[in-house]
Amino acid sequence: MTLKVIKSSKKGRQRKNGKASKKHIKNSTQLLNKARAETKTKPVILIADTSQYILNLLAGTFQLNNFTVYTATSARECLAIFSGLKDSIDMVLMDGPIAGDQGIEVIVNIRRLKRDQKIMVVVEEHNVKAMAMEVGADVVVMKPISADMVLHQVNDMLLQTETFMDRKRAKFQRVH
Repeated sequence: MTLKVIKSSKKGRQRKNGKASKKHIKNSTQLLNKARAETKTKPVILIADTSQYILNLLAGTFQLNNFTVYTATSARECLAIFSGLKDSIDMVLMDGPIAGDQGIEVIVNIRRLKRDQKIMVVVEEHNVKAMAMEVGADVVVMKPISADMVLHQVNDMLLQTETFMDRKRAKFQRVH
């Protein structure tokens, strides 16, 4: 499967010819797991997708990789969940139709609530890609893409986010 990174954060990395090796995917997962073990916490992801099948597939993939997962099937539901849990959510992953329909509002409102929130959008259409990039998605990837590649991209983004690791360490220290 080929991953096309359209836009990424300043610290983001693009793969040569848009491809990430299985070894790199495994390494990024191992690094994030090591960081999680140090802080004894799980990253939290909010996944919004209009397809219940894709939502279940992605949720299962992230749960198997020690994420706490929240799901939404609409833009409104995504924003409602985020509003209630904004301090806990490390990553928002949105499907193109959600980002295209009302996702612009969702991305803008998420940025208003939490300026440094990591947002990834998976799209099929170039017009949705352009809109998501304009309003501030950190990463926009084109379909087709496997669940493993989405996991890899999310792991990479979280590893590059100092606030994620700092927040997890602080939470661990408060508990112990």
